[in-house]
Amino acid sequence: MRKLIKYELHKLFRQRSFYICGSVIILLPLIFLLITRFASGFSHAEITGWDGATSAMSNGNFIMIMGIFISLYICEDFDQGILKNIFSKGYSRGRVYAAKYLITLFAVGLIFLTDMLVSFIVATVFWGTGSMGDSLETILCQGVVIVCYHAFFSALSFIIGKTGGSITLGIIIPMMMELVLMLADGLLKLKDFRIADYWIETLQMTATDPELSMKKHITACALMLVYTVVFYLLGLFFHRRKEV
Repeated sequence: MRKLIKYELHKLFRQRSFYICGSVIILLPLIFLLITRFASGFSHAEITGWDGATSAMSNGNFIMIMGIFISLYICEDFDQGILKNIFSKGYSRGRVYAAKYLITLFAVGLIFLTDMLVSFIVATVFWGTGSMGDSLETILCQGVVIVCYHAFFSALSFIIGKTGGSITLGIIIPMMMELVLMLADGLLKLKDFRIADYWIETLQMTATDPELSMKKHITACALMLVYTVVFYLLGLFFHRRKEV
């Protein structure tokens, strides 16, 4: 397992998609902060350091770009036939799955922390640090959201095995599922219960909404962790049965 992790780490830091996707994620919030600071129409707006940190994920389109990176990273070995060579050396499918899962999770976690730190520093330079308030709680909830979506995109990449298909479905499925569940709610007309409220798109908004109570944040995060386990096991199940 150690050799697999070492191989994946070596591959990660030589992967152009890691640097390109990471740079885009980090640059988008910076562009937003620069526009807010210097554009005439926003001259009176103030975004403190903590505001910049908590808004960095949404301002950088983090989830969508993360999905693209994960698909590019995982599917590359399928597209180039590298997995056959790895399996021929005696490594099990479970270990290969776990190694790629952990390294991509490490990668998106590193990008997330860098994104927040850079946005925090730039916003602090422009408007000051500001009050921390519930920022740490929001950041922790954002971390859970990222872990959940990482599991979803990883499972999809292992199941599909093709870069283009994984990226396309990674964008379409979350939106389509939300529409389908909203339609189901409209047809069922259940009182005090909406199926759509328990899909990851809605749970993401609940978990990261600073206006909602801590209880709702904890509930949403707990459900997203359940999704994380389900997605992980689903991806592993199909990977073990997939021909390469």
